[in-house]
Amino acid sequence: MISPKTSIAATHVPWNKGRRVGPKPPLKPDEVQAIKLRLKSDGRTRDLALFCLAIDSKLRASDVLRLTVQDVAEHAVGGELKMQPRSKTIQKKTRAEVGFEITPDTQACLRNRIKQSEKLDVDVLFSSVRSGRRSLSTRQYERLVKDWVQLI
Repeated sequence: MISPKTSIAATHVPWNKGRRVGPKPPLKPDEVQAIKLRLKSDGRTRDLALFCLAIDSKLRASDVLRLTVQDVAEHAVGGELKMQPRSKTIQKKTRAEVGFEITPDTQACLRNRIKQSEKLDVDVLFSSVRSGRRSLSTRQYERLVKDWVQLI
């Protein structure tokens, strides 16, 4: 007679059978440009600014999502927004201070995003659609990245 353990083990299918698991290969430069063009043509300013900043900074998702307006820009006297070419942040995981450069294209994307959403200096750059004050969660960010890759 067959024991219950044997029959279950024989019919069990692993969750990752046929799926690609582990680290994914990095995006190629032409794929990055294709995603930027698609986000720009679709008018998705938040996604474009988030994508550009993530590429420029090379920070973990949790660190990019915690950035505030004052981390990347400062309001000048006349209400004009002045973007910073370099910024620093303290990584959540390692507690190390990390500096990164912000390219002019990314500065333009961030400037548009901040002006369009009328954010204050203390506001997070990338807030949730439902809750304008809370930042995106890393799970929401993961879904966005998956969506961006599917665009191309």
